[in-house]
Amino acid sequence: MRVLTPIFRTFAKYHARSTARHYDRDHALEAAEAYQRIVHAAPDHALSPATRRDIRKHAKKRFGGAEYAPWLEVYAAWQGRFVPGCIPDNYFGRYIARAFGNTLIKAKNTTVPLLLPRSPFPDLAYVIRGTLFDRDFRPIEPKPFARKAFEAYPYLYVKAQDSLRGHGVQRATPETLSEILSATENACVQYPVTPHSELSRLSPDAVPTLRITTTNVGGHVRPVGATLRLGQMGETHVQSQSAMRISVDLGSGQLFATGALANWTPIRSHPDTGHVFSHITIPNFHGARRLVVELHGRLPHFFVLGWDVVVTDRGDIKVFEVNSGHTDIKFHEANHGPIFDTPRLDRMHVKGAIAAHLPDRF
Repeated sequence: MRVLTPIFRTFAKYHARSTARHYDRDHALEAAEAYQRIVHAAPDHALSPATRRDIRKHAKKRFGGAEYAPWLEVYAAWQGRFVPGCIPDNYFGRYIARAFGNTLIKAKNTTVPLLLPRSPFPDLAYVIRGTLFDRDFRPIEPKPFARKAFEAYPYLYVKAQDSLRGHGVQRATPETLSEILSATENACVQYPVTPHSELSRLSPDAVPTLRITTTNVGGHVRPVGATLRLGQMGETHVQSQSAMRISVDLGSGQLFATGALANWTPIRSHPDTGHVFSHITIPNFHGARRLVVELHGRLPHFFVLGWDVVVTDRGDIKVFEVNSGHTDIKFHEANHGPIFDTPRLDRMHVKGAIAAHLPDRF
């Protein structure tokens, strides 16, 4: 066994380095496509060779490697200038999310209701290890639950516990709910929410969701970015691979004039409905801000959280989902950046650099 130990260690190091290379390669390819889409639509935002060299030097000096330059170039192209201080998306995922425990303690849609007030969540039931529970976590039978639920709502949403980027979300009807539940191990069952008319006209099919990202440092919670996400015609819910994103001014709640398709192509209106983004203000945006700040204050374990909320037709705020781990900060950085004011976030690679390159073990 002692003879094999050095072999295992060598293999582990090789595997870790290979995983790191693939991670950075995938980010570089995504960032390169985003950059090309941006400058194709706005040629005057193309970075000069000198600026790209400066960004590369900055990435090496501040973040420890040129592999972090591609996302900085995307942010600079989007803003039309390079603004030091933004965090590259792959740096955030590799170091910051892990350093603050976000990937170790993932917010689950079946456990968050135990920690937070229930009223903001449109939850009706939970599937835990294949058993259906009500909102008070008492086991219930699926048929009586379905009969009562569909008396009130035409359909339901079943969201798998590890749903990500819109995947793992299914719209259930009276005909399909039983089959979906029987094939689900862990999930949250939610009732449909009618969005505010000001937002539903932008995206008539998929419910528009507002992603507000907050940080909690020493008990001080503040919003650092907000983005309205719209689905395409015919979609049952917003999905990251096809969603449009429009940043929201954190002070006024007004949409930015320019948003982006999922591939970062700049747009000024919804391609299906034709509604323009400028001069639209999110209804009760300040209420949404206050709510997520209050809720994050109850979860000091997490440095950064992404809250997917909906403003209803009555102006109420409903929380669809709480996202921890990699909260997809890159569009916030491109529009609001630099979004973090926490000292030494860019020095995470100095401590524990070896551990940070290991595959995710959680």
